[in-house]
Amino acid sequence: MTETIKLRPATAMDLQAVSDLLQDAGLPIDDLKSELLHEFVVAGAQGGGLVGAIGLQRFGETALLRSLVTDVATRGKGLGTRLLQALEDRARASGIRELWLLTIDADGFFARHKYSAENRAEAPESVAGTTEFSTLCPATAHLMRKRLENPAAVRPTAQSGKLLIGRARAGRRGKPTLGGTATAPFDAMGRRGLRAAERQIACCRVQPGALQSPL
Repeated sequence: MTETIKLRPATAMDLQAVSDLLQDAGLPIDDLKSELLHEFVVAGAQGGGLVGAIGLQRFGETALLRSLVTDVATRGKGLGTRLLQALEDRARASGIRELWLLTIDADGFFARHKYSAENRAEAPESVAGTTEFSTLCPATAHLMRKRLENPAAVRPTAQSGKLLIGRARAGRRGKPTLGGTATAPFDAMGRRGLRAAERQIACCRVQPGALQSPL
């Protein structure tokens, strides 16, 4: 059951586990480095290891969504949707307005989540210049894009609220945030971001089961 699986921000310590998941699924890992993991969300089974992951590479207000993977035993139970929603919420809150991705055979899944097929020539230079786009993914891979709505227009999920609160509180203490290190007593979210995140999770408590959507 996916309710026993918790999502959290990834850390550099998760590199091997994430790499193993991707390799088992036949997905590329050649360009996966520990410094990229601060933009990843991972799923951990209660009392066990990681069973899912998703990440992005950011280029201003644009990002390449990458490395969505779930363990074989969890597939078909909604975990992929939970991971995607959590990452989109986090990207939206951080100012990202457009997500791009490459997929060989999951285009149907992403289409159900409002990603549209695009011609490879339409990819922005920042995305086209990534190793995943130029080298690791075959030319036959589907290129897809999604524009993210304004954060104020989107009802947050419970999981994304928890991730935002964790980031804000860690930044307030001057501790590492989402795999990176806060360079000031407050990260970009500050007290205002913490209050907003707490309001989001309080709002989401009236939505039990909102994260259990099937793929």
